[in-house]
Amino acid sequence: MTKKNLNSDKNDLNTPQQTHPHPQAKKALSILTAVNYLNYIDRFILSAVLLSIKVDLNLSDFQAGLLATAFMVAYMFTSPLFGWLGDTKKRTWLLAGGALLWSLASLMTGWAGTFVLLALSRFILGFGESAFTTIATPYISDFYPSTRRGRALAIFSSGLPVGAALGFVMGGLLGQYFGWRNAFFIVGFPGIILSALILTLPEPKTKTTLLDFNYTKILKEISRIPPYFWTTLGYCAYTFVVGGVAHWVPTYLQRTYALDQMKANTLFGGIAVGSGLIGTLLGGYLGDKWSAQSGKGGHLKLSALSMALSLPFFIGTLYAPNIGALIFFLSLTQLFFFLSTSPVTVSIIESVPAKAQTTAVAITIFLCHILGDAISSPLIGLISDNTGSLKLGMSICIPMIFVSSFCWYLGMKSHRKISL
Repeated sequence: MTKKNLNSDKNDLNTPQQTHPHPQAKKALSILTAVNYLNYIDRFILSAVLLSIKVDLNLSDFQAGLLATAFMVAYMFTSPLFGWLGDTKKRTWLLAGGALLWSLASLMTGWAGTFVLLALSRFILGFGESAFTTIATPYISDFYPSTRRGRALAIFSSGLPVGAALGFVMGGLLGQYFGWRNAFFIVGFPGIILSALILTLPEPKTKTTLLDFNYTKILKEISRIPPYFWTTLGYCAYTFVVGGVAHWVPTYLQRTYALDQMKANTLFGGIAVGSGLIGTLLGGYLGDKWSAQSGKGGHLKLSALSMALSLPFFIGTLYAPNIGALIFFLSLTQLFFFLSTSPVTVSIIESVPAKAQTTAVAITIFLCHILGDAISSPLIGLISDNTGSLKLGMSICIPMIFVSSFCWYLGMKSHRKISL
């Protein structure tokens, strides 16, 4: 797409620039952040008790990896549907419905007695989380001006490191003392209450924006935007790495360093809370600051740099000579991984026309999971099964870190070309 055409599309489709947050911005951010924390607790508690589930249901590493794939298949294939619904319908009902559905799916996981039922429960969980995650970030973005968007989304995105860490820690503790089934029962109920609170939130989009929507036209427009293309491609590689690592690190700690389930999950959860939370919040602040200095490409500049810096520390994590060295390397790896969380999301949203933002996020979710963690978790498990080395399986993430950094660098360059 030429510079002229792209600018023309933006003028036709973008809403006027906000200068102040919506009056209920803080309420919306608070409720949805709380829901997002629970979102990741429900998602990652599986990894925390994975070894117990494997023993109880007699699963192979490949089957254990497929549990993550079952979640991701539903998550990614339904995201385009929720992208369209989020750009055309009232979003609070969709957000609340998604939270309610995944909470019920968590209860179902605790009841599952076979691999098939367990995989089905994770599939339903993915369906519910797809509705929430696809719509939540564009929804929150509509409450804030561009100068505050990165920090607002960083607070929301803190649900990933903190919620995931709580999932690991709670899974370890609850699984140790109450059994893995009761762990899913306990974390499933709060989402039912939080889903009701979502219905009290307003719809910040205008009626005109909601109704004036052509799905085919929107898809053609966003596919021709270079910054969106490179951001999404880099996100695919990023998700391959982060999803695969998060799914297997607790098991890796138990096998490599002879830690029990609770210690392994508490260790990884503690690292995720500390390094992940700092990285996410710092990334939101720096992303807004760099963007103000160098334009929209500033968010991707930070993202590309953070992944490049993470590479040597990830390699150090896999080949650490002792547990102390592993903690050092893994902490810095997590810090640099999470620096890009908010900046990448902002870059996706701001690279496309306003009325296409939820659809753009949905397409990104679909692609980054079908090309990312939907294949990385079982692939790592398959390599582990055939070689007897989980370390070797996780090593396939090394080249993908470089791919992610390089794609985001190209996205930054394309942003600058458009702005010239």
